[in-house]
Order: sequence, then structure tokens, then C-alpha cells
Amino acid sequence: MTQSEFKLLFADQVMKCEETLQNKRKEYTGDNQDRLSSFKVATSLQGCTPQRALVGMMAKHIVSLYDMCYAKMLPSRKNYGIKDYRQPELSLFIGCDHSGGGCL
Repeated sequence: MTQSEFKLLFADQVMKCEETLQNKRKEYTGDNQDRLSSFKVATSLQGCTPQRALVGMMAKHIVSLYDMCYAKMLPSRKNYGIKDYRQPELSLFIGCDHSGGGCL
């Protein structure tokens, strides 16, 4: 992948992330106007720092990526449904092939 291709891919992925966060705002924050409310609640529930709460939430997505990359039978992208937005953005940096070939 050339630097130009990477820049285009990265910009596209950032745009998809922004769109997804806007579309899922209500799911992530309920009626709370604070976009970080989920992290604050997780911090309170776990009795930890916001940074540690973030790591816990991120771990869930990393485990999912690991499963997708190392599963013997990878599902097609159409089966990812609502979670489809997470995989490309995160896996962009670990080299997962979304066509079913696992990790590159």
C-alpha cells in the first residue's frame, strides 16, 4: 500500500467512524448530552479511572477482532450487522482481510 493509498483509506475510515458515532449517539449516551457519559458511568461502576474504563471497553472490541481474524470460518461482512463499523477502523492497523482470508 502506498502512502497515498493509505491516506485515502485512513480518511475514509475516519469519516465512517464519525458517521457511526453520530448515528449511534442515542445508543451510547441515552438522553445525556455528555458524549462521555458511558465512560463516566463505567468509571463509577468499576471504581477506576476513566482511562482504565476506556481500556475495559476497548478490550471487548479487541477480543472481537481477534476472533474475526483467527476464526477458522470467518463470517461475511454482511453478517457483522450493526457492528460492521468497528472492524475496518480497528483492523486497518493490524492487517485483517475482510474478504474472509484472516489476517495478512
